[in-house]
Amino acid sequence: MIALLFITCIAPEDPQITQCTPVLEKIIETQGERQREFTTFRRDMTLYFDNDMHQWEFRAKRDIWLTTENVLASEVHSLYETADNLDCFSTVDWY
Repeated sequence: MIALLFITCIAPEDPQITQCTPVLEKIIETQGERQREFTTFRRDMTLYFDNDMHQWEFRAKRDIWLTTENVLASEVHSLYETADNLDCFSTVDWY
């Protein structure tokens, strides 16, 4: 995120940056949402494996998480494809 802000501050008039910034920000936002959803599901798994949650309740929560995860994973995959098509990763330093 800091690198994204740094790039934006250096050359705000660059059309590639103008196109890429919203896509890359949305990727970060969506990945954060995926992480939050998984953290919640991980707590549910702990409750289930500690026998503090009924099997039917766990299955329902798992099904909701799987549905949400599939939607978010598809969305982020599409965003990565968009970013790649816009050549957004050409300016990224890969360490």
